[in-house]
Amino acid sequence: MRESPLTVSSIKDAEGHLGKCDPIMARLIKKHGPCHLSARRGTAFHTLATSVIGQQLSAKAAVSLVSRVSTVAPRPFRPRDFASLNAEALRAVGLSSRKANCLIRLADRMTSGELALARLRHLSNEQVIEELTTIVGIGRWTAEMFLIFGVGRPNILSLADAGLQSVAARLKIPRDAR
Repeated sequence: MRESPLTVSSIKDAEGHLGKCDPIMARLIKKHGPCHLSARRGTAFHTLATSVIGQQLSAKAAVSLVSRVSTVAPRPFRPRDFASLNAEALRAVGLSSRKANCLIRLADRMTSGELALARLRHLSNEQVIEELTTIVGIGRWTAEMFLIFGVGRPNILSLADAGLQSVAARLKIPRDAR
């Protein structure tokens, strides 16, 4: 079953619910203010490409690397721009061979029509994850980031996300509840 994308209204409702049910969440919402996920939209390819670039990096390092990649492929990232690059050009701006090849494969699959990211919006979360993870270099975490930031799906909890794990540990959330 496909869930509706996040909206300002659905996020406000969720924040109200979480604030009533969980004192830690209530404190975080009060401290940091409302969630702005519904306003964060880019093209599907750009979102997926930046997720690939940011794999296993801190947010700061990911932003820096995205900036360097944009010197060889203009933002927002588009499949045709990556399809025209070779791995060496991407490696020269700091991408690993694995990430460079992944982005080129992704772009090739999109430009050939084999993969239509717009079609993924109509699939269930698990179907999207299954389809994206057929591309070497895209794992579950990257597919989950695409679902959150590219499609705006609610109820995605990326348990393998290092940032989420770090925050949960700092908030002293029991490991079995993470």
